[in-house]
Amino acid sequence: FHKCVRGLPKALRQTHVAYEFLQDFKALYCIEREMKSAGAEDRYRYQRRESLPILNKIRSRLDKLLPITRPSSDLGDALYYLDSEWNYITRYCDFGELEIDNNQIENCVRPFALGRRNWMHAKSARGAAANCVFYTLLATAKANGVNPAAYLEYVFKELARLGRKPAVEALDNLMPWSASTRAVLSQDKLISGTV
Repeated sequence: FHKCVRGLPKALRQTHVAYEFLQDFKALYCIEREMKSAGAEDRYRYQRRESLPILNKIRSRLDKLLPITRPSSDLGDALYYLDSEWNYITRYCDFGELEIDNNQIENCVRPFALGRRNWMHAKSARGAAANCVFYTLLATAKANGVNPAAYLEYVFKELARLGRKPAVEALDNLMPWSASTRAVLSQDKLISGTV
């Protein structure tokens, strides 16, 4: 839709239907910003009340335009893409825990994608899998607001204590969202002195 609007003369941009789509998307993001710090249940109710009517308006406009728009045009390309991804785009309104997009996760993994050449030392599938687990632990700790260094220190000590084949429940209790893990990590003695 940005491409459609950019390709128009400036005088016509705000009257084009692609601009209407962009304004609706902007409104959806404003709703998400308003509820950023709310709990999942509150976000769910708010999204159902505020976001769903906008999404329904977008869907209605989309359904009207699809049959009369040439698929190979910039607008047609945007409309057909929106239609093909509709279930994924609207899924966040079904669960208050979901974000409107995956930008937060993309930003977490970007440093690893950019530094891929620096990590060519993984010369085996096992080494690559170990790197994957390690970086997943780091990103998960960050996403849950836990100090990654303190978290890794805690996890490695606990894994050593649990032995070679710990129970699934024991591993679940090591996750950064676990109440027991959060309780241990909130103690000053474990977090102080870590980066």
